[in-house]
Amino acid sequence: MNIVPVASGDIDAQRWIRWLDGEVFTDAEGPLSGAGPVTFHGSHWFIGWDGDKPVCYAGWRPHFDSTELHFRQPLGFLYRGGVLECARGHGYQKELIRVREEGMRAQGIATSITYTDPLSIGSMKNLMACGYEPYLADKTTALYSMDAVYRFVHWRKDL
Repeated sequence: MNIVPVASGDIDAQRWIRWLDGEVFTDAEGPLSGAGPVTFHGSHWFIGWDGDKPVCYAGWRPHFDSTELHFRQPLGFLYRGGVLECARGHGYQKELIRVREEGMRAQGIATSITYTDPLSIGSMKNLMACGYEPYLADKTTALYSMDAVYRFVHWRKDL
């Protein structure tokens, strides 16, 4: 597998990411709850290729703690990612985490955060294997809203 960074404004890559996202975050009943549209502005994206076939994708972006927005360095937010079902079990998700952490470090970001659905056991196991620990988010650290505090498991890692 070859992980390739997506250049800003690469429309073809954005189409692949939207397609991959639709495949990963959809089940027999349609789009999964809470999986809104992918956002490209301000995000850094990667696509993993198996030959000429895209099999995984992931993004990250800076995130500011709302309590000290102007006084702290941003956190790095592991923003969205997934691996097609046919490509799972090969360590691709862990590799995508590693590549995104490299990008964060290169920009001087010292802490990475993310969240998972409480039913995403594979994702949680991969985050733990990569050194992430769960934390209790509150209204100052919730990634989106207080509703997210109770709907998701929040994770962080000092880089």
